Amino acid sequence: MATFVTWAKNIALVIAIVVGTGVILAIVTPFKIEFAPRTIRFPPRTRSGKYLAGALAVLLTAIGVIVAYPFTPTPAKPSKHHRTFVPVVNINVPQPASPGNPLPLVKCIQSFQGSASLTGNQTLLIGNADAGTDNYFYVPVRWTTDHRDWVAKVYFGTGNAQTSHRFLVIAAVMSKDLADYLVAAYNHQHNAYLAVPNLPPRPIYVAKYEKVRRAKC
Repeated sequence: MATFVTWAKNIALVIAIVVGTGVILAIVTPFKIEFAPRTIRFPPRTRSGKYLAGALAVLLTAIGVIVAYPFTPTPAKPSKHHRTFVPVVNINVPQPASPGNPLPLVKCIQSFQGSASLTGNQTLLIGNADAGTDNYFYVPVRWTTDHRDWVAKVYFGTGNAQTSHRFLVIAAVMSKDLADYLVAAYNHQHNAYLAVPNLPPRPIYVAKYEKVRRAKC
């Protein structure tokens, strides 16, 4: 189909050029018809007639070129400055203690490790919530020297907590300035974690979550 369309365009262009060239030649070349033994000469064309024929020739040629090769604007390439950076975060959860691939078991105080690919002004807070509730408990992370691997100590209750309770663990990406402010707030209250209702609002971004269940403390 594409080959047929290309041939049709080329034929239209050739016809337009031939017709336009013929009209132009008819303007500049004396026109006569010879019949032996006499020649019939047509009266000379007026200037207005030449102008009209010339304009018609140019118009036909232009139409042929436009039909055969219409202008197609080249789409602009997206600027690299408008590309959105998406944080990539991994949470390494403990392996299940029993067969059947159940939810990973965690202690009441569990050390989590993971990795992250963030911008220079971003960091993490690790939070967890009891399944079925909207109360989250956040702790800061401790970064390695290359700022790619992290460690966090997460709290899932006390020694009297119910066994096999389910929790949601999240990694929240935010600016360092905001994280420092939140960490200073719960350090000032001498708490081991920051308790807040609901998930964090924008521009804080939940980049990763895992489901776990609590073992006996």
